[in-house]
Amino acid sequence: MALDAVLLQKRLDIRFIRGGEPKNKDLAEEKELEEALQRAQNVDPGLFLSCKRLVIPPENSICSFVVFLESNSRLNFSIIFRILGTILSLLALMMGLCFLGTWIMSIHSGEGEGMKSIGYSILITGAFGGLLFYLGRKSSPEQILRKEAIATVALGWIVASFFGCLPYVLGEAHFSLPRAFFESMSAFTTTGATVFTDLNDTPSGILLWRSLSQWLGGLGILALVVALLSILGVGGKHLFGVETSMNLSGSPMARAQDLTVRLWIVYCGLTIVCWLGLWIIGSRAPIPATGFEAFLYALTTVSTGGFAPHNASAGHFNSAAVEIFLCIFMFISSLNMILVTYTFFGNFQSKAGRTEAIGFAVMILAAWFTITLDLWLNHESEGWAALRESLFPVVSLASSTGFAAGDYDQWPLFARTVLFFLMVVGGCSGSTAGGVKVARLVILLKVISQEIAKTFRPKLVSSVKIDGKAISTEGQLAVLTYLALTAGIILFSTSLISMFEPGIDDLNSAFGAVLATFFNMGPGFGSLGPTDNFAHLHQVTLVYLSLLMLLGRLEIFVVLTLFSKHLWAKY
Repeated sequence: MALDAVLLQKRLDIRFIRGGEPKNKDLAEEKELEEALQRAQNVDPGLFLSCKRLVIPPENSICSFVVFLESNSRLNFSIIFRILGTILSLLALMMGLCFLGTWIMSIHSGEGEGMKSIGYSILITGAFGGLLFYLGRKSSPEQILRKEAIATVALGWIVASFFGCLPYVLGEAHFSLPRAFFESMSAFTTTGATVFTDLNDTPSGILLWRSLSQWLGGLGILALVVALLSILGVGGKHLFGVETSMNLSGSPMARAQDLTVRLWIVYCGLTIVCWLGLWIIGSRAPIPATGFEAFLYALTTVSTGGFAPHNASAGHFNSAAVEIFLCIFMFISSLNMILVTYTFFGNFQSKAGRTEAIGFAVMILAAWFTITLDLWLNHESEGWAALRESLFPVVSLASSTGFAAGDYDQWPLFARTVLFFLMVVGGCSGSTAGGVKVARLVILLKVISQEIAKTFRPKLVSSVKIDGKAISTEGQLAVLTYLALTAGIILFSTSLISMFEPGIDDLNSAFGAVLATFFNMGPGFGSLGPTDNFAHLHQVTLVYLSLLMLLGRLEIFVVLTLFSKHLWAKY
C-alpha cells in the first residue's frame, strides 16, 4: 500500500488547553477530518480509504492538515466488476423482455422467429453478469470515483456490445463474431450502420433486439444504471458525467440523482408518444404501419439510432406525413436532453442549451433552404417535391439518425457537400445525437472572431460565452484539441480503410465509411450510401469501424484513456 500526503490549509475555530490537546477532540478528529477528506477528493479524486494520522497545530493559527491516506495501488477492480455485472444483468433482463415480446407475437400472429437465439443469449449473459457481480460483491457503488468511472464507462460499452451480439451469432444468420460485434456496437452507439443484407426476411425477435439495444444506447447504458442506483439512494455522479458527456460540475449529488431519473422519465415519455403517434399516422400511409413496426421506429427515432425493420428504411411507407412526424421527433431528440427535461417539467428559466438549440435550428433551416434551391436549380425536383425530398435527409443526418427516404448520393455535388457538413457537426451536446456537436462549432466560431478582433485591437480583453457563461481558456483549448484530434483520426482512418479495402476504389466511399461510423451516422457515401450496407467489408475493417463508433460515442478521450499508463499506474 502506498501513502499519499495531501496538504490542506484551513483556519480552525477550536480552543486548545495547555498541552496542545483540544477540548473537543472528537470534533477535531471527526468533523474537521471529514472536511479535510472531502476537500482532498476535490484536489485529487484518488482512492482515499482510511486516515492514518491528523496533525493539529497550535490554537488560532492558519494551519495545515497533513492527512496521510491509504490508497489502492491500482484501480478498484471490485467496484468495476460489480457495475459491469449490473450492466450484463440489465442486458439479460432486456433480452428477457425481448423474448417475452417475441413469444406474445408468436401466439397472436405466428411471427415468433428468433426466440431460441435470444433464449440462449439470456442464459449466457445472465451467468456472466452474476459472476461479475459476485466478484464485486464486497464493493459499494458509493465508492466509485472518476478513475473507476472512466474505466467502467469505456469497458461497459465494450462488454455490452460483446454480449449484445450473441443473438446475431446464435441466430439463423449465424454471423461471425466480428460481423455480429459490428452490428451490436452499431446498435448500442446508435450509429445505425448494418451488415444485414435483407431486413424484410429477418426474424421479428432479432429486429426487436436491434431496436431495443439501440434505444438502450441512446441515453446511455450506464446512465440507466445510475438512474437505478439513484432510486436506491446511491450516487453515481462521476459515472453519469463521463457516460453522457453532460457537465455536472458543481452539481449537488442529490441534483445529479434527480436529474438522471427525470431524464429517463422524459426519454420513455418521448418514446411512447412517438410510438402512438406514428402508429396512428402510419396506419393511414400508402403502405400501412403495424403497431410492431411503429414501436421499432419509435425506439430508433428517439435514440437517433436509425435502425429500421425494412430495406427501404423510412421510405418504406411512402408517406409525407410519416416523414414529417419522424422529423419532429428526430429534431427534439437532437436537443440537449437537460434542456428538454427542464422544459418538460416546466422550468423555463434555465438557459442551459438554449444558444446551442437555436444554432442547431438555424443550421437545419439554412441547409434545408440551400439544398431545396440547389435541387430546383438543377431540375432534380420542383416545388413541394423539392421541399419534401430535401427536408427528411437534412434532419435525419443533422440528428445523426440516418433514416433514408431516398438516395441522396445521387444529388448534385453542392447538396451532398451540405449534407457532409451536417454529418460532421451533428446535434447538440448532451443529446443522443452524434457529430462534433453544435456547441463546439459555436465556441470555435467565437474563438475565431475573438482572434480576428485581436489582430487590430491587441489589448482587447473579452471572453467567449455560451448561455451567459464564460468559457475558460482551458475549455477553449479542450475544444480546439478535440477538433484537431478528430481531424487527425478522420484522415488516418480514411487512409487505413483504403488499405484494408482494395475493392473500394473511390475516396468518396472510404471517407464516407469513416464519417458514417465515427460520427455515429449510419449511412455514408458511395458504395456505403443510404441504399447500401456494410456487409461486403472485410472483418478487420468491421472491427476497426466498431472502434470508431465507440470513439465517436464516448467522444475520443474516454476510450483513449484505456491506453494510458496513468489510468492503471499507482497514484
